[in-house]
Amino acid sequence: MLAEWALRNWSSFPDELTIADFACGSAVFLTEALRTLERRGFRGTVRLIGRDKSAQAVTMAKVSVRTVQRDMSMMQVISDICQADAFEAVWPTADIVLMNPPFRSWEGMNQQEREWVRQSTNELGRGRPDLSVGFIERGIQSLSPSGALATLVPAGVLASDSLSKWRNGLLQRVTPTLVAVLGEHGLFQHALVNVGMLALQNSPAMRKQLNVAWSSSESGAASLAIRAIRRSLFGSNEVDPLIKGSEWSVSVTNVETWKKRPSWLPGPGTLGSLLETIQGRIETKVEDVFLVRQGIRTGANDAFVQPVGVVEKLPARERRYFREAVDAASFVNGEIESQKYLFIPEHTWKTEAEVKEAVPEFFEQHLRHKKESLAERKSLKREPRRRHRWWELTWERAWTFDGRPRLLSKRFGLYPAFARDFEGRFAVVQANAWMPTRALSDRNDDAVRDGLTAYWWLLNSRIAVALFREYCPNVAGGQLDLEHKYVRHVPLPNLLRQFHENPAIQVLASSIRTRNPDRLPNLSERDQFAAAAFGTDVSEWNLSGLELPD
Repeated sequence: MLAEWALRNWSSFPDELTIADFACGSAVFLTEALRTLERRGFRGTVRLIGRDKSAQAVTMAKVSVRTVQRDMSMMQVISDICQADAFEAVWPTADIVLMNPPFRSWEGMNQQEREWVRQSTNELGRGRPDLSVGFIERGIQSLSPSGALATLVPAGVLASDSLSKWRNGLLQRVTPTLVAVLGEHGLFQHALVNVGMLALQNSPAMRKQLNVAWSSSESGAASLAIRAIRRSLFGSNEVDPLIKGSEWSVSVTNVETWKKRPSWLPGPGTLGSLLETIQGRIETKVEDVFLVRQGIRTGANDAFVQPVGVVEKLPARERRYFREAVDAASFVNGEIESQKYLFIPEHTWKTEAEVKEAVPEFFEQHLRHKKESLAERKSLKREPRRRHRWWELTWERAWTFDGRPRLLSKRFGLYPAFARDFEGRFAVVQANAWMPTRALSDRNDDAVRDGLTAYWWLLNSRIAVALFREYCPNVAGGQLDLEHKYVRHVPLPNLLRQFHENPAIQVLASSIRTRNPDRLPNLSERDQFAAAAFGTDVSEWNLSGLELPD
């Protein structure tokens, strides 16, 4: 599909066409491009450029191209496939660039790779861009004046706040023609991230329409979305304004509208015009009401996070260095039921001997024999001054035990994925903390807790899931990634202000609270409250596919 999409305007090229893949592997993209040209009746000369740092890959690529080339007598194929290091070699000019670039996080890159990415993006990719961003940027720079690029890309690149400047910069040079996200993780055997697709045209004036595709994590969903895109290529060359199934959608927007989005991550589009209505009606977003923070990172949960039974057997003087830990399994029907404890070292411990003196049994049973692996954690290796303090957590998060009331959420979830932590007692490990901003916290304690309880209802509703899935990518099992960079732009009403200004909402909340003083209300009540908070009725929302199995 990517080859077909990039070559859909091949007739506008002269009889000689250059197609390149600068991370070609076994030349899957190059051979598919040849087949696409053959199907469309190309009769000219095509030059294939393939580059890969692996000698074995280059050998396989040459064999693959020769094999396909034998059956193509109507076009002349010139093969230029060789071993090269993308970081050092000159990238030749090409009319079409097709790529499945290496996906590698900033943390996983060495210094040379990081510097290459920064140079490739001219510092527009601030923060910690993925290695694939450098490949995409170099691919764009190698395009001929009317060339096109089509590539796979980590979905995070489409959504990352730190890359917004780079994405906006692209719009000044090229025009996106296709943006897609494939939520189906089984598509790629070794992929650990959600995979997206991006197609760009080098002439900004050539096309103003943008095709957007989304699929859920359900098996077969991505295939249906891809088929819909391919059908558009062989029909009117455009897709309908919106075609969709329950787990996929393909739509058309325009680049000017796309520019206004805080993220390029496609959503299912199932809310239709209701989403625009809510965006215009609700003045506040999640980031205005909550500061969503990642939990503690230990770098070695097997050492620092221990079952209740292990901690209870330790002497009382050692148990005081442990706090109840929250992970995905701790969320039970909207409540926290912790079955594990987190070991939290004291900052005053300067030497190994002090640690051993404070927690002798825990040290001998769970720390001492892991000293070498704990000292090799990436976070400590990046900070040599910390390396001798191998018993410390990777990121402790100073805010964790400040005692302020808050909500906790799973890292990946649907509903109920939120719970209350009014005493701030839990060590948030594999979860997120939703800390009230001043918009909520500048009230008395009872008002803040009432407000957080109302958000607890709303965020555990299908209404919230229907809205959040327009902004958050799918992960395995169909759950949503609730990381800050995805949720921050989601419209979310200021409920404390609504309680003051809208008596009907206040009466509804009081009624629900009376019936459910100590537990999460049933789903229909949560949906009713959430819909009312957005100024709507439940009947206006498309909640199909959001029913959890019994």
